[in-house]
Amino acid sequence: MEGGNYKVIKARPSDITKGVLDRIEKIFNDGFGKEKLKRTFSRARFINSWYIFFQLPNTVMFLLLNEKGKVCGILGGILVQDTVTDHLIATELAWRVKNIGKGGGKLLYEEFEKWAIENGATRIVLGGESGEYESRVKQFYKDRGFEITGFIATKTLKE
Repeated sequence: MEGGNYKVIKARPSDITKGVLDRIEKIFNDGFGKEKLKRTFSRARFINSWYIFFQLPNTVMFLLLNEKGKVCGILGGILVQDTVTDHLIATELAWRVKNIGKGGGKLLYEEFEKWAIENGATRIVLGGESGEYESRVKQFYKDRGFEITGFIATKTLKE
């Protein structure tokens, strides 16, 4: 899918090169700096997790590329069966865009929703961290028909 100066691709394991990882790490760490919950991107955890996820039939990773073909966003997700209802839920495993408000997140989300529908999802559940972009993220969700239904509570047990 293309829009404006962006293009979205469905990633394969071979797409996750060192250069792509460098860009993903920077995008996440820049975003983490704007959230209340302080954290740092773990390259090893990302690689190990996605090594497993790419082997599963119910996961996807979309990469947002700028006009130069450089990664400037990611949305990875999974389909899971709700444990108490009949809903098949699509939820994100990793979502971050370098420049919020430029249309890239919208393109990533549209591809994710399309994938979810094609794979039988009956509901999409997305979250977001509180911080600098919280109100914009909530509005983004509302503009796409989401109902903001709750909150996330986080407790750090060990640094």
